[in-house]
Amino acid sequence: MNLVLMLSAFGAIPMVQDDEPRKKDWSRYFPTGEGISWTYTSDSGREYKRSVRKAEKIGGEQSWIISGFGPGFFYERATVTVGTGGVWLHRFPNVNGVDWLRFPLKIDASWTVQVGMKDWSMRFDMKVEAEEKLKIGETTYSCIRVRTSWQDTDGDSGVLHVWYAEDVGPVRFQNGQTRKNGRFTEETWTLKSFKNGK
Repeated sequence: MNLVLMLSAFGAIPMVQDDEPRKKDWSRYFPTGEGISWTYTSDSGREYKRSVRKAEKIGGEQSWIISGFGPGFFYERATVTVGTGGVWLHRFPNVNGVDWLRFPLKIDASWTVQVGMKDWSMRFDMKVEAEEKLKIGETTYSCIRVRTSWQDTDGDSGVLHVWYAEDVGPVRFQNGQTRKNGRFTEETWTLKSFKNGK
């Protein structure tokens, strides 16, 4: 299965206090609501836009249908469930969702997810790597960087970094992918504009 993922890089902010992770509204790192939209540009000058389309209830959690999770990403058209425990991406019927973010987003927290169907599967190894500051244009974002290493049974693999900013969501994607034929590609997508829909 041919995959192209997304993501990119940032700076450094103070570590959160030990009791702060329990009090913080971690869903602010992945805002959802009707009318929210993000526009990204790649390092090659291409543009990609995704937006929140509608709300649904899935398993008692508020869920949102978005027009795309990321440029060329495997879960490009996904149902995103944002709850008190994290963010899940759902793409295929009868396949468990990927717990993309687990709250609280504590530095060095890590988890592994495996999804599959029939004769194909994909493994994700996630790690919350750092809190950083990233300047994009005139705006400086305080971010949490999450690394995802992935591999599928077709022989493709890669490493994806995503920088999440509070009240904005993903502001940069950096993806390096190695195909089964050994070809390596790398691409970075950076936030161009954000509309909060309110």
